[in-house]
Amino acid sequence: MKKLISFFSLMLLLTACNKAPKVFSVNNYTMENDSARAIMGVKALSIPDITGLWTGMGHNIKINITNGINGLTLYSVALIDIMDCKFCGTTIFDTDFMTAGGKPYVEVITWGGGDSHDFTLTISTYLKINKLTKDTIIVQTMNNAFTEGWLKSKGFKFFVPYIEKLDKDRRLYLTEDLPRLANLLNEAYSVPQIFNMADTLVRKQ
Repeated sequence: MKKLISFFSLMLLLTACNKAPKVFSVNNYTMENDSARAIMGVKALSIPDITGLWTGMGHNIKINITNGINGLTLYSVALIDIMDCKFCGTTIFDTDFMTAGGKPYVEVITWGGGDSHDFTLTISTYLKINKLTKDTIIVQTMNNAFTEGWLKSKGFKFFVPYIEKLDKDRRLYLTEDLPRLANLLNEAYSVPQIFNMADTLVRKQ
Protein backbone atom coordinates (compact mmCIF):
# COMPACT_ATOMS: atom_id res chain seq x y z
CA MET A 1 0.00 0.00 0.00
CA LYS A 2 1.38 3.38 -0.96
CA LYS A 3 2.35 5.81 1.78
CA LEU A 4 -0.38 8.31 2.48
CA ILE A 5 -1.01 11.14 4.85
CA SER A 6 -3.38 13.48 9.18
CA PHE A 7 -6.22 18.38 6.60
CA PHE A 8 -7.94 18.56 6.23
CA SER A 9 -6.77 19.84 6.58
CA LEU A 10 -7.01 18.34 2.83
CA MET A 11 -7.08 17.97 0.66
CA LEU A 12 -6.18 20.19 3.52
CA LEU A 13 -4.53 17.94 5.98
CA LEU A 14 -1.72 20.39 6.54
CA THR A 15 -2.32 24.07 5.83
CA ALA A 16 1.31 24.93 6.58
CA CYS A 17 4.45 23.09 7.64
CA ASN A 18 3.74 23.79 11.31
CA LYS A 19 -0.09 23.65 11.33
CA ALA A 20 -2.28 20.54 11.22
CA PRO A 21 -5.70 19.39 12.42
CA LYS A 22 -5.87 18.29 16.05
CA VAL A 23 -9.04 16.16 16.10
CA PHE A 24 -8.74 12.68 14.59
CA SER A 25 -10.76 9.47 14.46
CA VAL A 26 -9.49 5.91 14.82
CA ASN A 27 -12.31 4.75 12.49
CA ASN A 28 -13.34 5.70 8.96
CA TYR A 29 -16.19 4.88 6.61
CA THR A 30 -14.15 3.11 3.93
CA MET A 31 -14.42 0.08 6.26
CA GLU A 32 -18.11 -0.41 5.36
CA ASN A 33 -20.05 -0.91 2.13
CA ASP A 34 -22.81 1.34 0.78
CA SER A 35 -25.70 -0.52 2.42
CA ALA A 36 -24.05 -0.61 5.84
CA ARG A 37 -23.22 3.11 5.66
CA ALA A 38 -26.77 3.93 4.60
CA ILE A 39 -28.12 2.33 7.79
CA MET A 40 -25.86 4.72 9.73
CA GLY A 41 -27.12 7.73 7.77
CA VAL A 42 -23.83 8.05 5.86
CA LYS A 43 -23.73 8.37 2.07
CA ALA A 44 -21.20 9.18 -0.61
CA LEU A 45 -21.41 12.86 -1.60
CA SER A 46 -21.88 13.66 -5.27
CA ILE A 47 -19.35 16.33 -6.28
CA PRO A 48 -18.22 18.01 -9.51
CA ASP A 49 -14.94 17.13 -11.20
CA ILE A 50 -12.22 18.46 -8.88
CA THR A 51 -9.25 16.73 -10.47
CA GLY A 52 -6.41 19.01 -11.51
CA LEU A 53 -4.30 21.75 -9.96
CA TRP A 54 -5.40 23.97 -7.07
CA THR A 55 -3.80 26.56 -4.82
CA GLY A 56 -4.41 27.83 -1.30
CA MET A 57 -2.84 28.44 2.12
CA GLY A 58 0.70 28.57 0.82
CA HIS A 59 0.46 25.32 -1.13
CA ASN A 60 -0.03 24.06 -4.64
CA ILE A 61 -2.38 21.06 -4.63
CA LYS A 62 -2.76 18.31 -7.21
CA ILE A 63 -5.91 16.17 -7.03
CA ASN A 64 -6.46 12.90 -8.92
CA ILE A 65 -9.00 10.09 -8.67
CA THR A 66 -7.43 6.90 -7.32
CA ASN A 67 -8.93 3.48 -6.64
CA GLY A 68 -12.38 3.42 -5.07
CA ILE A 69 -13.17 1.33 -1.99
CA ASN A 70 -16.53 -0.07 -0.83
CA GLY A 71 -18.50 2.26 -3.10
CA LEU A 72 -16.56 5.43 -2.19
CA THR A 73 -14.48 7.31 -4.74
CA LEU A 74 -11.03 8.04 -3.33
CA TYR A 75 -9.02 11.06 -4.39
CA SER A 76 -5.24 11.15 -4.14
CA VAL A 77 -4.12 14.61 -3.04
CA ALA A 78 -0.56 15.93 -3.32
CA LEU A 79 -0.01 18.94 -1.07
CA ILE A 80 3.06 20.73 -2.39
CA ASP A 81 4.80 23.23 -0.12
CA ILE A 82 5.63 26.53 -1.82
CA MET A 83 7.75 28.01 0.97
CA ASP A 84 11.35 26.97 1.52
CA CYS A 85 11.83 25.37 4.94
CA LYS A 86 13.67 22.44 6.51
CA PHE A 87 10.68 20.09 6.59
CA CYS A 88 8.90 21.30 3.45
CA GLY A 89 8.16 19.03 0.53
CA THR A 90 5.18 17.14 -0.90
CA THR A 91 2.59 15.41 1.30
CA ILE A 92 0.33 12.76 -0.29
CA PHE A 93 -2.92 11.50 1.24
CA ASP A 94 -6.34 10.10 0.31
CA THR A 95 -9.74 11.72 0.70
CA ASP A 96 -13.35 10.83 0.05
CA PHE A 97 -16.49 12.97 0.22
CA MET A 98 -19.47 11.92 2.33
CA THR A 99 -22.51 13.10 4.23
CA ALA A 100 -23.49 12.22 7.80
CA GLY A 101 -27.18 12.86 8.37
CA GLY A 102 -27.09 14.94 5.19
CA LYS A 103 -24.19 17.11 6.45
CA PRO A 104 -21.22 17.23 4.01
CA TYR A 105 -17.68 16.33 5.08
CA VAL A 106 -14.31 15.50 3.59
CA GLU A 107 -12.92 12.31 5.12
CA VAL A 108 -9.10 12.55 5.10
CA ILE A 109 -7.44 9.17 5.57
CA THR A 110 -3.90 8.75 6.91
CA TRP A 111 -2.28 5.33 6.87
CA GLY A 112 0.87 6.46 8.69
CA GLY A 113 4.46 6.56 7.51
CA GLY A 114 7.94 7.72 8.32
CA ASP A 115 8.68 11.22 7.05
CA SER A 116 8.21 14.53 8.83
CA HIS A 117 4.59 14.97 7.72
CA ASP A 118 3.37 11.45 8.49
CA PHE A 119 1.65 9.93 11.53
CA THR A 120 2.32 6.48 12.93
CA LEU A 121 -1.37 5.62 13.49
CA THR A 122 -3.99 4.74 10.91
CA ILE A 123 -6.40 7.61 11.51
CA SER A 124 -8.85 9.92 9.79
CA THR A 125 -9.89 13.51 10.23
CA TYR A 126 -13.15 15.11 9.12
CA LEU A 127 -13.42 18.51 7.46
CA LYS A 128 -16.69 20.40 7.38
CA ILE A 129 -17.55 21.44 3.81
CA ASN A 130 -18.93 24.96 3.45
CA LYS A 131 -18.64 25.16 -0.32
CA LEU A 132 -17.58 22.75 -3.03
CA THR A 133 -17.76 23.73 -6.70
CA LYS A 134 -15.60 22.92 -9.70
CA ASP A 135 -13.31 25.86 -8.92
CA THR A 136 -13.71 26.67 -5.18
CA ILE A 137 -13.49 24.51 -2.06
CA ILE A 138 -14.06 25.94 1.44
CA VAL A 139 -13.63 23.67 4.47
CA GLN A 140 -13.11 23.86 8.24
CA THR A 141 -11.13 21.67 10.64
CA MET A 142 -12.30 20.97 14.19
CA ASN A 143 -11.19 23.24 17.05
CA ASN A 144 -9.86 20.77 19.62
CA ALA A 145 -9.99 23.24 22.55
CA PHE A 146 -13.79 23.60 22.31
CA THR A 147 -14.46 20.13 20.94
CA GLU A 148 -13.07 18.31 23.97
CA GLY A 149 -15.60 19.91 26.33
CA TRP A 150 -18.41 19.37 23.82
CA LEU A 151 -17.56 15.68 23.47
CA LYS A 152 -17.62 15.26 27.26
CA SER A 153 -21.00 17.00 27.55
CA LYS A 154 -22.48 14.70 24.88
CA GLY A 155 -20.93 11.51 26.21
CA PHE A 156 -18.95 10.77 23.05
CA LYS A 157 -15.83 8.64 23.47
CA PHE A 158 -12.32 9.98 22.81
CA PHE A 159 -8.83 9.88 24.22
CA VAL A 160 -5.89 12.25 24.58
CA PRO A 161 -2.33 10.86 24.32
CA TYR A 162 -0.89 10.56 27.82
CA ILE A 163 2.19 12.66 27.01
CA GLU A 164 -0.08 15.52 25.85
CA LYS A 165 -2.60 15.60 28.72
CA LEU A 166 -1.08 18.77 30.17
CA ASP A 167 -0.67 20.49 26.79
CA LYS A 168 -3.13 23.26 25.97
CA ASP A 169 -3.06 22.41 22.26
CA ARG A 170 -3.33 18.63 22.66
CA ARG A 171 -4.63 16.20 20.06
CA LEU A 172 -7.96 14.39 20.41
CA TYR A 173 -8.71 10.95 18.99
CA LEU A 174 -12.37 10.03 18.51
CA THR A 175 -12.96 6.38 19.44
CA GLU A 176 -16.67 6.02 18.71
CA ASP A 177 -17.85 3.16 16.52
CA LEU A 178 -19.08 4.18 13.09
CA PRO A 179 -22.82 4.59 13.86
CA ARG A 180 -22.06 6.85 16.86
CA LEU A 181 -19.38 8.67 14.88
CA ALA A 182 -22.03 9.48 12.26
CA ASN A 183 -24.24 10.94 15.00
CA LEU A 184 -21.29 12.94 16.31
CA LEU A 185 -20.55 14.45 12.88
CA ASN A 186 -24.22 15.19 12.27
CA GLU A 187 -24.55 17.07 15.57
CA ALA A 188 -21.18 18.82 15.34
CA TYR A 189 -21.91 20.36 11.94
CA SER A 190 -24.40 22.83 13.40
CA VAL A 191 -22.17 23.98 16.30
CA PRO A 192 -20.03 26.88 14.97
CA GLN A 193 -17.59 26.86 17.90
CA ILE A 194 -16.45 23.33 17.07
CA PHE A 195 -14.77 24.48 13.88
CA ASN A 196 -11.76 26.66 13.13
CA MET A 197 -11.75 29.52 10.63
CA ALA A 198 -12.51 28.43 7.07
CA ASP A 199 -9.75 27.53 4.61
CA THR A 200 -10.20 28.16 0.89
CA LEU A 201 -8.78 26.41 -2.17
CA VAL A 202 -9.17 27.80 -5.68
CA ARG A 203 -8.51 26.05 -8.97
CA LYS A 204 -5.47 27.23 -10.86
CA GLN A 205 -6.26 28.57 -14.32
